[in-house]
Amino acid sequence: MKALVDTTKRAILIVPFLVLTIRATSWAVGTNYYVSTNGLLGGTGASWEQAFTNIQQALDVVGDNDAIRLAGHTFWVSRQLQWTNGANVQITGGWQGTGDPGANDPALWPTILQRPASSTNGILYVNTATGSLENVSVVGGYINGISS
Repeated sequence: MKALVDTTKRAILIVPFLVLTIRATSWAVGTNYYVSTNGLLGGTGASWEQAFTNIQQALDVVGDNDAIRLAGHTFWVSRQLQWTNGANVQITGGWQGTGDPGANDPALWPTILQRPASSTNGILYVNTATGSLENVSVVGGYINGISS
């Protein structure tokens, strides 16, 4: 009987810790970076009005828990994109390209990574611990990478 009581006490002590851990993890939010083909030359990527003009600019500055929002445009990729920075990075396409962050509908605003026919490079090289690429179509190329 004493073992049952001890187990119950331990469970009560552990559960609040787990709840706090889950909440703290869900609050870990980094910076949003914005990329649009009609972005601002020399932009900071901090908003649609200051959007980077190419994806590699965002990949170069992204850090842990950051997000990259891609406007619903066709991004021509003549040099292979290098995704090597940041853990838990989320890259999503299908954004309208206005607002903060604005509307997201990949059916209405498709995001396409396309390689020119004359290029023999890959489109995206991925070498990062964790992350996600969502609502992005790859046309005329391939994705290669290493899981670390």
